[in-house]
Amino acid sequence: MIHRGLARRYAQALFQAALNQDIAGQLQEDINSYLELDRKDSSLADFLLSPQMLTSDKIALAHKALDGRVQNLFIDLLLLLVDKKRFDHVIEIFEAYTAIHEEHCGILNAKVVSAIPVNDNQEAALRTMLERETNKEIRLTKVVDPNIIGGLVVYLGDKVIDGSVKYQLESYRKTLRQAKVY
Repeated sequence: MIHRGLARRYAQALFQAALNQDIAGQLQEDINSYLELDRKDSSLADFLLSPQMLTSDKIALAHKALDGRVQNLFIDLLLLLVDKKRFDHVIEIFEAYTAIHEEHCGILNAKVVSAIPVNDNQEAALRTMLERETNKEIRLTKVVDPNIIGGLVVYLGDKVIDGSVKYQLESYRKTLRQAKVY
């Protein structure tokens, strides 16, 4: 697995190059298309990853398959990763690029974990509160985990807001264990 920081550095360099060429949005579309294609049919990725294939054959196939269909910067990145033997990390790099692009566009991904499903009214209220606090558009993912007993845990970027009953009980337990009884 590639170090997260390294994937982010590749993604940041790609994003900066896309901004300089004013194609950040189109590049995101190319990335989304590639990720969708890879989910359906990984034959291109398998070919580019294959140690039995010559690098020159990989380059020729990439150009034949992608020229005129995607941004040149996209092809350049794929070929760089093939050349540097890091193509197996393309998904992590694309995910990091997507996060950087969304952040640049004012979109923040949040995940809310609840013991029971969050209804539409609760979701709307939570989204409104988070958007007000962050001044960003919130893309909310809901997860149900009965282990938290009740309340919510919100993952917002690199922040965690833990309002779960499980967390509160653990805090009380810790406080009671530290309390001195005379």
